[in-house]
Amino acid sequence: MNKSPVDEANFLSRYLFWWTSPIMRKGFREKLRPADVYQAPSQDTADVLAERLEKEWDREVISAKKKPSLLRALSRCFIRPFLLFGILLYLGEATKSVQPQLLGRIIASFDPFHEPEREQGYFLALGLGLLFIARFLLLQPAMFGLHHLGMQIRIALFSLIYKKTLKLSSRVLDKISTGQLVSLMSANLGKFDQWCVGINLSVRQQRTERLNFGTLQGA
Repeated sequence: MNKSPVDEANFLSRYLFWWTSPIMRKGFREKLRPADVYQAPSQDTADVLAERLEKEWDREVISAKKKPSLLRALSRCFIRPFLLFGILLYLGEATKSVQPQLLGRIIASFDPFHEPEREQGYFLALGLGLLFIARFLLLQPAMFGLHHLGMQIRIALFSLIYKKTLKLSSRVLDKISTGQLVSLMSANLGKFDQWCVGINLSVRQQRTERLNFGTLQGA
């Protein structure tokens, strides 16, 4: 398997998904084979993610005054990209509040009573097209990044639980059923992909509604 081009891609290539161009061109010319699939990026391997989370968890166990919190350990590992993609998602959805205003101005420019403003309609239409492009450039990387972040959290927790399970004594393992472990690792941890997106979407929806309400009041 070939090395993943994500490891050597710059910020712009990752943001615009240009690193997928080689395999896209090859898939267009011929049928892809299993050997054409890339290896997992180094930042997404289970060893790297488990080591990061285990380091923060050990730090949390030592520094916690009462009961250590897994959520605090996860936040120290993944809070920065989570906030970054959340801001991009909010900015992309905030463009919805501008879209109706531009459409209203464009429609009003065709009114005979607003004939002097008709020349502005072309500029408003251009602005509306640029607004759609900006929304696309903000939303697509944000959604992909949040799903990718949820996958990283899930892999890190998978690996950490597996390591901790191997360290348990046989007496403790007798009290834990296989079904509990399977349910925890397959059903519960699999929801982290949706969890990362869901939190940002709920916060974004509340703020967008407030922004729209403020715009209506100002109008």
